[in-house]
Amino acid sequence: MSLNEFTHESLQDAESIATYLKALQDGFARGRIELTEGDATLIMEPSGHLDMTIRANKESGKCQVALTVSWSTASAGDANAAPLTINSGS
Repeated sequence: MSLNEFTHESLQDAESIATYLKALQDGFARGRIELTEGDATLIMEPSGHLDMTIRANKESGKCQVALTVSWSTASAGDANAAPLTINSGS
């Protein structure tokens, strides 16, 4: 079954999380990320310029790191649209 949204939460050790992060790294490098849990799969194809946000906090003995990467799924033709031209009117 193909999905438009995917969420996974679990308790993992640091080594397992590093393995998942390496798989994401490979997916970004290859331009294809496939997330699967059971029979549900979400396939994404990152390309072009991507927005990245890293947030981290450490508060009352709890630490958190959040990584968000986003991009537009516009076709390559859309990304190469005619360049913007601005004239002063003179």
